[in-house]
Amino acid sequence: MTWLPEQQPHAKGFVGRASAKPVVVACTLQKDGLPTKVKHDLARICHGADVPVKYVAFCSVVPIPAAKQHELEQWARETFDVTLEIFDGITLASMLAESDLVWVSQEYLELPAACCRTIPARSRLLSGTGTCSAVADEAR
Repeated sequence: MTWLPEQQPHAKGFVGRASAKPVVVACTLQKDGLPTKVKHDLARICHGADVPVKYVAFCSVVPIPAAKQHELEQWARETFDVTLEIFDGITLASMLAESDLVWVSQEYLELPAACCRTIPARSRLLSGTGTCSAVADEAR
């Protein structure tokens, strides 16, 4: 949660998209009974918050079927008027493999660079995630 959008109402980029409402991140390593775990945790989050929570990002190492994710998201909206977004292990791995986020895997998960596919600078430039100087450096 940040007050930046209120302090800088005409800002764009990160500040313009930052949430002024409370955001909660919940994580679990639990393998069994995940739908019950999500519901239990969400109830504790929503009832225990000093200010109304509007968004909960729930991270699970274990995959949760898409249909079950949608069911839980709808339940959260109807029960607590909260937006629930579930990031399971497969989703998290896919996100961390994206060219603009692979550095997170290397920096914080200590994934060796040799395990990460490298994307040519020209491709990064064309996709909007690279720089002209990187293309020039790679050409040398």
